[in-house]
Amino acid sequence: MNSFTLALRQVWRRPLQTLINALVMGLGVGMVVLLLIGQEQLRDRMSRDAQGIDLVVGPAGSPMQLILSSVYHLDVPIGNLPLDARERIHQERAVERTIPLALGDNYHGYRIVGTEPAYAELYEAELREGGFWAGDFQAVVGAAAAEGTGLGLGDQFEGMHGLGDGGPVHGEHPYEVVGVLERTGSVLDRLILTSVESVWAVHDHGHDNGHGHVDEDQGHEVTAILVQYASPMAAARLPQMIDGDTPWQAARPAHESARLFAMMRPVVDGMAWFAVILVGASLLGVVTLLYQNLRERRYDLAVMRAMGGGPGLLFRITLLEGLLMVLAGLLTGLALGHLACELLGAFSEAGRSIVLTGWYWADGQWLLTGGILLAGLLVAILPAWLASRINVANTLRRGY
Repeated sequence: MNSFTLALRQVWRRPLQTLINALVMGLGVGMVVLLLIGQEQLRDRMSRDAQGIDLVVGPAGSPMQLILSSVYHLDVPIGNLPLDARERIHQERAVERTIPLALGDNYHGYRIVGTEPAYAELYEAELREGGFWAGDFQAVVGAAAAEGTGLGLGDQFEGMHGLGDGGPVHGEHPYEVVGVLERTGSVLDRLILTSVESVWAVHDHGHDNGHGHVDEDQGHEVTAILVQYASPMAAARLPQMIDGDTPWQAARPAHESARLFAMMRPVVDGMAWFAVILVGASLLGVVTLLYQNLRERRYDLAVMRAMGGGPGLLFRITLLEGLLMVLAGLLTGLALGHLACELLGAFSEAGRSIVLTGWYWADGQWLLTGGILLAGLLVAILPAWLASRINVANTLRRGY
């Protein structure tokens, strides 16, 4: 019988204690895993959602709310600003491109965004079928929105007022689906795009001339304006100009995202320290179990030595016993962490927010796995050394 089989048998001599210890370690490791894969996915997703957007201009208020509502589509808009604000910003030499956003409606929880086809270009979106709108009350549906609503090419739907499901229906202006986008892995997947003029018409800010087109006037408003810089020098001048010389505000997605993660840091650190305490307690439990097993089977080990088993065999058996207990806790923790992230992702997807998945491996998990196994090796070395140093003659003479 080899060392591994003997060690495995010893582990299952105390199944309840082994399972409890694996669960305690699993909870700690699982919490760390959830933090690692959750944070990494959030950072990647938020970076993807903000790609190509250097600045967001909107009405005065909270810059973070402006970013959350206009870039990530997770919050309610602050308000509106006049359409001519876009012209003023676009005239700046430091500006490469401006894209308007008009918000206010949804379809079964998926936001309807009035904008231009250039918005989809930010995410390098490709059409799965159909094309972009050529007139008003035509819509292009993101991949997740199409799956969640069942909308397909040629279907008609009526928008609901507000950004949450269940608002009053705008039945007088149904939209027609003229395009469906391929999945991009960005916020675009859960949006329904249409022309800004269509949003104006639905909210009686424009006048439908009876030929499927909305006439424009100087009173139109948009929710926000997305800005791309023409040169890096614009980052120093344009936000100061907007904040100082206009009644609007300029918010930088990169800055606000970093601020959001900084606000989350105390909570994340607190959870991480609690997880470390759980893992430390479970490692202490491994040492305790090894000492208990060693004390209870001293006679068996002495017999094994008397029958020709060397000190190295006892050392390996005890060391493997400790590593197997640590490995059980580690695997339990990995499973719990990924399962928790998958459940959290299902919940967030149902709420039309940032999507997470448990089918993800964060870079930090390699370090975590190696660190836990190394810690298990270290805590098992002393009991393994004591097992290898057992006094055979005295133990056999006493009979225990």
